[in-house]
Amino acid sequence: IFRRLTSEATAVTAQAGRLVVLDRDGVINQAPDTYVLSARDWIPIEGSPDAIAALGRNGLTVCVATNQSCIGRGLVSRDEIDLIHQKMCERIERAGGRIDKIWLCPHRPERSCDSRKPRGGMLLEIAEYYGVPLAGIPVVGDAATDTGTGGLGRRRQAVYPERDPRASGHLRVGRRAVQRT
Repeated sequence: IFRRLTSEATAVTAQAGRLVVLDRDGVINQAPDTYVLSARDWIPIEGSPDAIAALGRNGLTVCVATNQSCIGRGLVSRDEIDLIHQKMCERIERAGGRIDKIWLCPHRPERSCDSRKPRGGMLLEIAEYYGVPLAGIPVVGDAATDTGTGGLGRRRQAVYPERDPRASGHLRVGRRAVQRT
C-alpha cells in the first residue's frame, strides 16, 4: 500500500520538483485528543517512518507543514516543539528517511494568521522556498483543513483519513491518494 502511495506521489510531483508536504499530527505521529506537548508524548503511527523513507528512496523531497497553536496558547515552548521535531526526524532517519524542512504556525486559530492552515500562507511559502508551483504540490493531511490553500489555487491532495470510518487506518490512503481538488 505504501508502495502505491509512493508511486502515485512520484507521478504527481514530477512537475512540482518532486516535493510532497505532510501534516504532522495524524499523519506522521498519533494525534492525541489535545496536543503533543513533549518529545515523550510523540508516538509515530506504525509504518509512517518507513513510508517517508520510501518516498525519499523514490526521489521525493518530504517536508512538514503543521499548525501548533499549543505554542500560542502558552501550553508549550517553541524549544519543546523543536525537541519533538528532533525526535521525529531522528526516528524517520533511523528508518532511512529524511524530513527536509518543517514549517509551523504557532498561532491560535482566532488570530487569523495567513500561515495557519487552512489558509494558504504556509503552503505558498513552501512553494516559493522550493521554487515550484503551488498547484502541483501534493499535500497529505488527516483533515481537509490540512490541505487548504486559502483560495490561492488548485493543488493536489491526499487526505490521510485515520479517523475516517470508511478507512481501516491510515494504510488505506494508498488506494485513494493524490486526488485533484
